[in-house]
Amino acid sequence: MAVRNIASPRAGAAPAVRRRASLPQRIWRMRLVYAFLVPAFVLLAIFEYWPTYLVLKEAFYDWDGFRINSYVGLANFQELAHDPVFRQSLRNIFIILVFYLTIPFAMPIVIAETVFNLASERAQKFWRVFLLIPAIVPFLVILLLWQYLYNPVDGFLNNVLKALGQPPQLWLSSPTTSLRSYMAIEFPWASGTYMLIYLAGLQNIAQDVIDASRLDGASTWTRILRIDLPLIMGQIKLIAVLTIIQTFQRFVGVLILTDGGPANATMLPGLYLFQRAFQSHRLGYASAVGLTIFLFILTLTLINQFLLKSSETESQEQGIV
Repeated sequence: MAVRNIASPRAGAAPAVRRRASLPQRIWRMRLVYAFLVPAFVLLAIFEYWPTYLVLKEAFYDWDGFRINSYVGLANFQELAHDPVFRQSLRNIFIILVFYLTIPFAMPIVIAETVFNLASERAQKFWRVFLLIPAIVPFLVILLLWQYLYNPVDGFLNNVLKALGQPPQLWLSSPTTSLRSYMAIEFPWASGTYMLIYLAGLQNIAQDVIDASRLDGASTWTRILRIDLPLIMGQIKLIAVLTIIQTFQRFVGVLILTDGGPANATMLPGLYLFQRAFQSHRLGYASAVGLTIFLFILTLTLINQFLLKSSETESQEQGIV
């Protein structure tokens, strides 16, 4: 009887390499997962990407919101470049941005460091909760409270000035004080949300690093400058970017308190966009304002990322990190 010659595989031979599935095959294999994502993508497309596309498109049209009158090219941007109200709004927003990137930006870091260095864990938990309470209060309530404080007739601040023998101030009604009064809102600028972000970064620092700095005789101030701050640079970048974006998007507070007055002293780009769109019905021009604001935010964000990255690289070269 003939014996069938069956070649047996050699010992130690590598198994055949499984062909990697193509992209359509991988999508089909995960079709159920993608099906659950479809509603989210549809909503994003309708309420996020489509309005963004309209802004990019209608910035080059004379549009009243109901019909497109005509294509005007760069005419909206040329008018915007010579618009004195928009230039005043840019001046105001850059003053506010410089302020927000100093004291209100640093206060959460100071508070986070203070909470982080508390010896009692119970005290740390208490202050984390206590400082986060203002974050859950609606911003409108805060604005109404400050509106009372700034009331020129019987407001709290003017009553204090009267008790001290000083004349009352027109806090929100004078061109010389209105912008500064607006920037003082939310004093003492102890943002509980930003504080928690910084505190999370501090708590992620390895305890061995902190113990080593203590053994080397480093003071708390030295440790903060040479260890803590460089190691929470990621959180600092995040807060800086959020501050830039939120500052340029602000307009609700000014809309409620001053409506951009007096004499455009508190006019902001976001409020100017709102007025041109829904009061003047010039949505094409308002789209040009929005696109300009976007370009400013993008430019400042890139500059911020470059400067903070350079600072972090310099710290690493000096052996700080």
